[in-house]
Amino acid sequence: MEVLRTWEKNPDLYATGVTSSVFTVMERPYAPANTRLRAAIEREKKIPAVFEDARKNLKNPPKVYTEIALQQIDGDISFFQNDVPSASLFCWSNG
Repeated sequence: MEVLRTWEKNPDLYATGVTSSVFTVMERPYAPANTRLRAAIEREKKIPAVFEDARKNLKNPPKVYTEIALQQIDGDISFFQNDVPSASLFCWSNG
């Protein structure tokens, strides 16, 4: 971690990290759906702090890392705009 310092170079680490964090809670049936939904909401509340950290931590990321992050961001946004609300509706209608 100290040699690569990916938190300073890879902007996609932040966006994909928050998406993956919520997806994992939604996708894995480790608890009842409503419990997982509450856990996903708690993770979502922490997303602004993750992006604030990204603003502080990123230092001149390589162009290719930035391009990849930009290519991925539409899918991340779609996940939070479409998939999470659909899963939320399912959770509340099925307990």
